[in-house]
Amino acid sequence: MNSSRSTLVDESDAIPLGHGPLPATDAELASRLRTAIAAEWPEPAAGWDSIPGWTAAFSARPDLASIELDLTGYAVPVGGQGEDADVAEPRSAEIGHVQPALIASARVLASPMDVAGVPLDLLLDASDLPVEWVTDAEGELWIRLDEARAGDLRAHFRLCVPVEEARAGLRAALTAELAAARFGLSSFDFDLRARRGTELSGWVQARLRKGILSAKARARAEVRIDPMTMSATVTRLSVRSANPVLGLALLAVRSKIRAYEGRSFDLNESMPAGVRLVGLAVDTAGSELVVSGRFG
Repeated sequence: MNSSRSTLVDESDAIPLGHGPLPATDAELASRLRTAIAAEWPEPAAGWDSIPGWTAAFSARPDLASIELDLTGYAVPVGGQGEDADVAEPRSAEIGHVQPALIASARVLASPMDVAGVPLDLLLDASDLPVEWVTDAEGELWIRLDEARAGDLRAHFRLCVPVEEARAGLRAALTAELAAARFGLSSFDFDLRARRGTELSGWVQARLRKGILSAKARARAEVRIDPMTMSATVTRLSVRSANPVLGLALLAVRSKIRAYEGRSFDLNESMPAGVRLVGLAVDTAGSELVVSGRFG
């Protein structure tokens, strides 16, 4: 465990819930969670009342029977929208008292949530979620994952991405990026395919325009997931163009692109201490890309 975690609590891994002690009722707990999240996340265009929101229920205090966050209809701002120009450092405080607790059932769902114009369906279900109620030296209350007991956590998730909407969203994002570099986008297409639940391949094809010149470029990538080591390996990555001018320009970045071929990435590297991804599968079901997995 990070030694600073034993003396400090901060917003990078804990939710501040106002002045202690523990909320007196389920409704008060849900209200405090709402206030904390609304303070950190950009407000939806239609206001927070447009989002189903969150519910929470105590069992034998300090344990919780359940907590649910429903983000259906929430739109995640992209491209700097809704973000402050200066990002403040996470607030931290000295720990005064720690009380272990357990959340019997926790759920996060969105059906759908909008990300860059793409409607994503998300479901995350967890059981036996170990947490800590932390009271800092000023009497403020926080809640955070208890990393020392995180091995007891059991959870599964499912994410569905509609490929057609993802294509439109990616084209819009690419058009904006190219416009900033004074390029136009004449045509764009891409596709994703999953095989055997552990292999994902995709290609992107675009025609770029600058003044009266136009050229086509094509990128291709393949990734293989190792279910034993929970790692992802880039087995193929290429960018090319038959246009000699654009092909020459791509030479400058081709060596950097090739450096990623064969590289493996540990899917658990950025997980909180004690939390491990133990199962992952990808599938293209009809017009959707479906990613599912388990934590344990």
